[in-house]
Amino acid sequence: MIKLAISGYIGAGKTQLSERAATTGWGLTRLSVAQFIKAELTDLLECAGVGEYDEAAKPFYRELLFNWGLFRRSQQYSYWVDRLVEAIKAQAEGKEPAVGFVIDSVRCRNEVDALRAMGFRHVRLHIDLQRRYAYLRHISGMDED
Repeated sequence: MIKLAISGYIGAGKTQLSERAATTGWGLTRLSVAQFIKAELTDLLECAGVGEYDEAAKPFYRELLFNWGLFRRSQQYSYWVDRLVEAIKAQAEGKEPAVGFVIDSVRCRNEVDALRAMGFRHVRLHIDLQRRYAYLRHISGMDED
């Protein structure tokens, strides 16, 4: 079973690599802590009558998502990694077990440690500063001037 945990700076290609690993012949199941944060925050916003998480409003939600993640981690340090481990175990033991996993954007030491304990290989992507700055200018709209 292939088990990859990917980390790296913004613009290094974590999402692109994990999407390819999930959609190519490997057929890996793609998971991330971010999906659990988004799901929980979406439920909270719906309960408050605000509406659901909207990818089009990502700049607004980015800070909200970040702070919600920190808040939950301050309540219980392993909160998000526990959700991730539960999901991996459920999918590995399900009716149609996953052939492997790719975890996108591993950020914290406890995530790396928990995933390594489950047999994951940690891959850290690097990108040179010039390419990273070009990517950041592009996603922020600054390269359109």
